[in-house]
Amino acid sequence: MKDTKKNASVEDALMEQLRYGGFDKQNLAELVKVAASIHKGGLEHLRGFPLGKPPVVDGLRLSGDVSLDAIGPLLQQILPKTPRLSGLRLFPKGIPWPEVYHVDVDLGAPVQQQRGF
Repeated sequence: MKDTKKNASVEDALMEQLRYGGFDKQNLAELVKVAASIHKGGLEHLRGFPLGKPPVVDGLRLSGDVSLDAIGPLLQQILPKTPRLSGLRLFPKGIPWPEVYHVDVDLGAPVQQQRGF
């Protein structure tokens, strides 16, 4: 029951943080549910940022940290099981032996840049 409350609070916090980000409400709700499942998988200190240029904001970047012990299981969850995954970046914190990794996960359709001729 504690996991359900934790997921609900993460969803509520992200919805509050992103509600003025220019998202379609249904799209935002879907992306926030995916974000909560990634958080449950081990991504700590979760933050969310809108992706896209207004009025076309259709993606979400999640940023957070994950410990060295949890990086394998988290990547096993993110890579094959995350719907609408469009990018993943991993950066070690701590040189020369990282103990924590910073992770950026992009969700949603990436906005294609238009080139003018």
